[in-house]
Amino acid sequence: MPRPAIIDKLTSNSDIVICDNDISLQTHKELFSFKDDAYIKLHLTNANSYQLYHKIEPSDVFFYTFMEILDSLNLVPDTHPFRIHCVVNWEHLIQVALWDLQTPTPKEVIEIISTTGLGDNELRHINSLNVNEIFKYLLYEIKRFDIFRKICHYAKRQIRIRLANKSNQVSCYLASSSTKTIVASSL
Repeated sequence: MPRPAIIDKLTSNSDIVICDNDISLQTHKELFSFKDDAYIKLHLTNANSYQLYHKIEPSDVFFYTFMEILDSLNLVPDTHPFRIHCVVNWEHLIQVALWDLQTPTPKEVIEIISTTGLGDNELRHINSLNVNEIFKYLLYEIKRFDIFRKICHYAKRQIRIRLANKSNQVSCYLASSSTKTIVASSL
């Protein structure tokens, strides 16, 4: 989405919702009922030309487009404060929390989770899991929503650091495609 189009969205909204897929968009919309033009869905499935232009891997398109949107939002005058809602899946939430271009590895996920208060037994158990299995383990087996909330706060902090206008507010939400719900947030 071109920079002027993003800035134009703020003329009729005080909230901008950045979503990584249709499920994220729909789950947020069901909870908050913002106008359609408040939502920005990152088009990650049709990213071939973007990849060629920027010479990046398909898995890196999310982070590049996300950073471009934040850069665009930084062009909004300080006289027009707004709220950013970041609604993303597990892998993208970790990517924002780590502020890392690359898709997170299981080791990186374990490192960030180890800072959230997960016990040694649980950490040993997830040591052999892939990124999505770690999410399912935390969600279904041990039901550690507090871990998800802390990671939402880490992501929120990373976004706030990069905003030019520090009075703009940020909320991060973890959306699950399996449950089609928002699992946790930084609220």
